[in-house]
Amino acid sequence: MSRSTALLAIALAALLVTAGCLGGVAGTGDGANTGDDADTGSDDTSVSFYVSDRPGAIDQFEHLNVTITSVGFHQADESGDETDEADEDADENETTAEPEDVNETATEDVNETISQTETNTTTDAPETDSEDSSDGTDTESDDESDSDDAESDGDGEATEPGSESEGWVTHEVDNRTVDLTELQGANASRLADFNVSAGEYDRVFVHVSEVQGTLENGEQVDVKLPSDKLQINKQFTAESGSNLSFVFDIMVHEAGNSGQYILRPVVSESGTGDQVEIDDVDADEREGERGPPENAGPGNDGESDDGESSDDDSDSAGTETELELAVDGQVRAGETVTLTVTGNDDAAVANATVSVDGETVGTTDADGTIELTVPDDAEELEVTATKDDAEAEQSWPVRGNGGQGRVAVTA
Repeated sequence: MSRSTALLAIALAALLVTAGCLGGVAGTGDGANTGDDADTGSDDTSVSFYVSDRPGAIDQFEHLNVTITSVGFHQADESGDETDEADEDADENETTAEPEDVNETATEDVNETISQTETNTTTDAPETDSEDSSDGTDTESDDESDSDDAESDGDGEATEPGSESEGWVTHEVDNRTVDLTELQGANASRLADFNVSAGEYDRVFVHVSEVQGTLENGEQVDVKLPSDKLQINKQFTAESGSNLSFVFDIMVHEAGNSGQYILRPVVSESGTGDQVEIDDVDADEREGERGPPENAGPGNDGESDDGESSDDDSDSAGTETELELAVDGQVRAGETVTLTVTGNDDAAVANATVSVDGETVGTTDADGTIELTVPDDAEELEVTATKDDAEAEQSWPVRGNGGQGRVAVTA
């Protein structure tokens, strides 16, 4: 056997051994990305997901409707594992490839390596495989980019939220549309309730399919969204078996005085109920939709168990009274608006006592209406209406949202 033939055989054997080792590394890497499956045995956390609006350029809008299709949560332990192992496994990640590819490369390059030492020969294959494995390194770069952006819009297709192997869990919310002009400050609208695995979370996103903006003068404007989703970095803990409320705050921003508007998330106003204030504007309405409990008494005739008529049911024949408030017109300082008070089945409520900012201003007429003058220095119009044992309270921002709103309160 000639010397060149012997060197060829040694080089080929060394490359095949290296290929086998690399194939084993690839299999280990795939298994490490299935961390979500380990959480399925733990008790889930019930999450109520809300959306609110931080005042920015919102006072220029009559309506700003945002349609949300889904929301997602990223588990912090998944992100942390990838970060901790990134440096240790850098070489392995760069060389992840199928064993067949390595063997083909070894055969093609054997003539080039024959004149080199055995040590140099074994380093050629990983470099070649690194080129074949560019997708793996791209994924890591995208993850790092997302992690560094506190108000990221979710760049990086390789780590698209929703992939459980990347620690993301996505929940659909059935194309819910919210008007941000009605959700200023702590006011928030609940999108959906769902369960997540107990643990630590560090990122949240919402997918937005459509944004429709109408200025106070009636002009339709385009509100730009950098991507089809908004993403924030926010640390919070989902305790096993607990109920958790989370609000995602969105703000519309005007770029200078250009008339161009941009939608962006606000990290400081987003978080759990322990981190930020959440005022559920739909809570009273949902209470009204559930309706009064059925009367379990004989004949459902409005009598108590002892046969005597109940004073509480005298006005509604065994049902609880509900009040709803609505204003007609825009709520502006120094101007007059018409308040309408209705009860069950949208019937007008006459002689309801109406108070503005805690001071009684009068009672409703036979049509259930009363004229209210908005104080010149008011930033918010707070109205309370009472009738017998029923009471309803509602507030409208004086600037910005046109003063449209309804509320139902069970006595």
